[in-house]
Amino acid sequence: MIIEPKKVVTLTYHLTVKNDLGTEEISIQETSEKDPFIFLFGAGQLIPGFEKEISGKIAGDNFDFWIPSSEAYGEKKQENIIPFPIEHFLNENGQFDAENIKVGNHIQLIDQQGNQFVAKVHHVGLEQVTLDFNHELAGKDLHFSGKIVNVRPATLEELQDIGFENF
Repeated sequence: MIIEPKKVVTLTYHLTVKNDLGTEEISIQETSEKDPFIFLFGAGQLIPGFEKEISGKIAGDNFDFWIPSSEAYGEKKQENIIPFPIEHFLNENGQFDAENIKVGNHIQLIDQQGNQFVAKVHHVGLEQVTLDFNHELAGKDLHFSGKIVNVRPATLEELQDIGFENF
């Protein structure tokens, strides 16, 4: 069966990116046949470049491709690096949360509408904390290699779960 919209795809993959010097690849994530990646193709659940590369493949096919950052998580944007007053990071006793608010740590935030965000602490100063809201893989070209394990038609229930039944 061919990978196309409304098909459930089971695959394994290994995701790597080049290190900051561009001299070697760093492993980011890997799945296995015991714990494969399963998704509904064409439902917008994946980065566009990934779906484009595996479209038309069948069970048993291997794949190995690079997705440029523009077709993955985009480029890092300076406007997504935002300073906040230090007062936003004080606990109920008025103390700065130095244990969790460290450069490089990821923190979860909730805005006034209840939306959740993850940001990376970029800089901690005396009066403000700068957070980076760019995706961790923004600006990175992604290297995927793996194998298509199975392709099957989606059930009506699977299509309804994501509002895809009229597609």
